Amino acid sequence: MGIVHLSTARAVGRDVASMRRFHGDSFAMYEFAQPHIRGKVLDIACGTGVGARFLTPLATEVVGVDIDEETIAYCNKHHRLPHLSFILADATKELPFPDNHFDTIVTFETIEHLYPQEREKYLAQLHRVLKEDGVGLLSTPQNGIEKQTTICAPPKHPYDHKIEFSLRELREELVTAGFTVTREGGILYTLDPKGSRVHSTADGARDRLRVRISKMVPPIIKEQIGHRIFGFPHDIKHYAYVEKGLERANTFFIVFKKTPRATKRQGEKQ
Repeated sequence: MGIVHLSTARAVGRDVASMRRFHGDSFAMYEFAQPHIRGKVLDIACGTGVGARFLTPLATEVVGVDIDEETIAYCNKHHRLPHLSFILADATKELPFPDNHFDTIVTFETIEHLYPQEREKYLAQLHRVLKEDGVGLLSTPQNGIEKQTTICAPPKHPYDHKIEFSLRELREELVTAGFTVTREGGILYTLDPKGSRVHSTADGARDRLRVRISKMVPPIIKEQIGHRIFGFPHDIKHYAYVEKGLERANTFFIVFKKTPRATKRQGEKQ
């Protein structure tokens, strides 16, 4: 989930119920990840830490990392459980873990915040710390144009989106980094601001308009006013994981594993 507005997080990101309602775009992936969770788990860009805490009963150990010192301090204060820890670290530089250390890695709503060289290092670190038989799960927002990757305008804030992927190009970046994609799809949870169901048009036009409008609204308004008045952005009680009609999905997801070394060398020779 990356950097959070902690003043708002204290009100709306403090537990699972509030995360489902107010940060559903991220929390849906933690629910999706449950069948894949085992052993040692790494949560990259853990944000308020609620997602990492949610996974703890399914794992022998969960470690959340984030690049923001205040965020990590918040997590350590509010989520004190055995086998759950939070560490200040930057996955675009070097993660403080040995090779082949984690059975599961989750990293949601993160890759879109990185420039190309940062993404290359980030994916290399995922590959390094994931066990040979481990599983990774990644998600990123749908940009409203399912088949076209969009390079975003120069960001006004350092944590704004740098890129918004098509599913095809996201898959290609993972394959280049040495991963094999085992499942891919999207999450659909289009609701109007007051919480009643919205049915998108077949070509995703309503979703594209929603994305454009959302980008025009300053984050502070969405966080401090939208959350409180409208329950913005989504009520996670209404959602579906889909593998067809992805032009309507709000978020893409990919499940991946390391490409076996022999297979990778064979592919390189070809």
